[in-house]
Amino acid sequence: ALLARTGYTGEDGFELYVQNEAARKLWNLILEAGRPDGAIPAGLACRDTLRLEAGMALYGHELSLTTNPYEAGLGRVVQLTKDFVGRDALARRADAPVERKLLGLKGTGRRAAREGYAVYDADGGRQIGTITSGALSPTLGYPVALCYLESGAAELDSTVFVDIRGTRVPF
Repeated sequence: ALLARTGYTGEDGFELYVQNEAARKLWNLILEAGRPDGAIPAGLACRDTLRLEAGMALYGHELSLTTNPYEAGLGRVVQLTKDFVGRDALARRADAPVERKLLGLKGTGRRAAREGYAVYDADGGRQIGTITSGALSPTLGYPVALCYLESGAAELDSTVFVDIRGTRVPF
């Protein structure tokens, strides 16, 4: 078995890598051992809502081959003093203005914005971005989402509208 300690959402976590034949037995042993302490299974949906509540980007959603770290608000972790693949391309972008920014949204109702939904300006007339991830937060009790918006298209604490199945909902 290979054990990896993870804490992507800010919580302590572990990943266990075992042969397929051993997975079911190990799963049941862990659940049984943790039952007296209240352990219950939690899947990817739990991890996803926790990371959204914390505003953490996930590869394949907020991060991709078409996203650079400066757009995602991660420029602080780029160490241009080190040699790595893509360093020169990132160095050229380091001081350039970004065309879009990754931002968090808080919903005003109960309807969650989902990946791919369009985000509109305060007047509701012009698309200014796209949702990358969204869910109804069980911890906070309202919808949260991450999206890329055109730089300067919305101010902090302003209202934008997300098209949720044909209805523009304020966020």
